[in-house]
Amino acid sequence: MNGKKLSLIILVFFVLYFSSAFIKSYIKYRSYFSRDPHELEIFMDGSKLSQKEAEKLETKLIKDPDNFPVRIELLGYYGLNTSRTKGQEEKFQEHSIWTIENFPDTSIISTITVFNQPCDEKISNKFRELWLKQIRIYGDNAKVLGNAAYFFMISNDDTLAEKLFKKAKELEPDNPNWPEELARFYSHKGRDAPVTVRKESAQKAVEEIEEALALTDLKQDKVFLFLELSKNAYIAGDFEKASKYAKKILTSAEREYLEWEGDTTLLDWELFHYSNIILGRIALSSGKIEEAKEYLIEAGKLKGSSNPSFYRVNMMLAKELLKVGEREVVLEYFELCGSFWEDEENKLEEWAKIVRQGGIPDFDCSNLNY
Repeated sequence: MNGKKLSLIILVFFVLYFSSAFIKSYIKYRSYFSRDPHELEIFMDGSKLSQKEAEKLETKLIKDPDNFPVRIELLGYYGLNTSRTKGQEEKFQEHSIWTIENFPDTSIISTITVFNQPCDEKISNKFRELWLKQIRIYGDNAKVLGNAAYFFMISNDDTLAEKLFKKAKELEPDNPNWPEELARFYSHKGRDAPVTVRKESAQKAVEEIEEALALTDLKQDKVFLFLELSKNAYIAGDFEKASKYAKKILTSAEREYLEWEGDTTLLDWELFHYSNIILGRIALSSGKIEEAKEYLIEAGKLKGSSNPSFYRVNMMLAKELLKVGEREVVLEYFELCGSFWEDEENKLEEWAKIVRQGGIPDFDCSNLNY
């Protein structure tokens, strides 16, 4: 949240950088994967199972095969295991297929899809045929169409994915989820595309997010839409709109709804961080170097005591400032990031060394994309 496959992006973000504290706050306020926080929580609990506990649940399913919560927990156990055995992989596929066959409209399917990218072409085709079958049967069920669209989006069948998302939106015109999902689809479609295509996709995403905002009442949802709107407006070249919504995030009362147990949550930090990065890039593009430097420093400040060490903090503004010779502020930014980023690979130290020598580090893609 790189290449084209969204699954790889989400997998890196979801598996490598999540902490238990973040998951709790993430579930409480918003889920980009499952629209049912309860199902997502059960799925995440699966990662805590031991092998013996998973085997007991498998035995329980033999007696009660329709026990859906147990299946969700097992899906979490297998799906979140990045080094699962062949037998575990087969179990994961088995439970995934059962879920699509019996509960094609459940919101947890989008999460399952992220972790279910089989290398075997026969298995991949089996999932594709199963979804095509469910589309024929449940052609008037927006949730089923949305889940199917998500599968085809990750499978890079953009034409069918867009068609299904649009159909879901048509069936539920007052549901803000569908313009939001379409916006995410357009953002995905524009990733790594030529500049003109990326701008066009970003503009379509902006239009969908604006529609979602008009349909959304929940303030904690709106503030995340502000960020997505700001990101896509920047890519589309609409700096005025990008600036408007980034500033709205930094000053908006909606941020109060992200407070958890009296402290600023990790998600709040993300909003704060990226808004400052966007505003800094806009300032720099207008030749306002000092202003851009101030935004970079603000982006590096940790708000609250929560520790977002799993985040790959964004380096795009830092890179652009280095191009105009502003090394000292970038080194200060690295130092600020080092206060909360558990940098096990010592990347910050390596980058700082390169900057001191007058060079520009080869930042990871994950540090340059929003």
